[in-house]
Amino acid sequence: MNCSEIQNLLSAYHDGELSSEIREDIVAHLQSCQSCSSELAMFEQISTLAAELDSPVPPSNMWDELEMRLQEESNRKRQSISQLSTSSVLNRLQKYSLLFVAAMLFLAVGIGYLNRGDNGQGTHHHSSPVFNQYLTAFKNDPDSAQQILLKNYQNTLVKPDQAVKLLGYQPAVASRLPAEYEIESSYVMKMPCCTCLQTVCKRKDGSRIVIFEHDDETPEWFEGQERKTEICSGEECCLINLDRQIAASWKRDKRHITVIGIRDMSEVNELIAWSGQTVKKS
Repeated sequence: MNCSEIQNLLSAYHDGELSSEIREDIVAHLQSCQSCSSELAMFEQISTLAAELDSPVPPSNMWDELEMRLQEESNRKRQSISQLSTSSVLNRLQKYSLLFVAAMLFLAVGIGYLNRGDNGQGTHHHSSPVFNQYLTAFKNDPDSAQQILLKNYQNTLVKPDQAVKLLGYQPAVASRLPAEYEIESSYVMKMPCCTCLQTVCKRKDGSRIVIFEHDDETPEWFEGQERKTEICSGEECCLINLDRQIAASWKRDKRHITVIGIRDMSEVNELIAWSGQTVKKS
């Protein structure tokens, strides 16, 4: 794994959510990479600060005072920066950034921005960072990746043909899948951006794809990922490059279907054609 992949997994690594195999890969990387080790150390410092906070009610002048102190610090650094070496400047700016992040975190906690999730499993994050962790983990360990979603989002294990009671529509996976796939599990999952049906499907060789069926588009799921739009099996399809895999998302009737773990374009076309057939039958 490269530095970008490691840093996307540091939160899950810190919380003990990853498989032993991935943890060993991360530990080995951290031993030889100062940049990622520093990133983890900064994250741990912020986590420690957050854990020690007691959700105080912020005073009415808190923001003005914070802004004044930051301005004073900025002016002081501007006056002395010319006397510092380049490495010293970078080190001090890094410490300044950490203090600023910690201050923002304190303010956010004080005003109740970090709300507890409905299922008692912890804080509900914005979709993008959680989904980036999921995508990074999925390439090497789909089981560990699945646990990331289940821990962060309220979910209900269902059979696809029973999901209509929770979703209000008959999902595509309730119809027959192509012959080379079988359903392993399905969850109605409540994310910040939408409520969707997530279905984990297994190929005959044991590898997996994951099908999400949802009402709205979810471009934030793939924030920062390389993507392009093409016509596949007669439908406009958004394709996302995930190194050795492809994610594809397309509109089907009034809903959207997003599939993770696709191998090639022939599989994209097959799945789009399958989803079209399910709509015609419903």
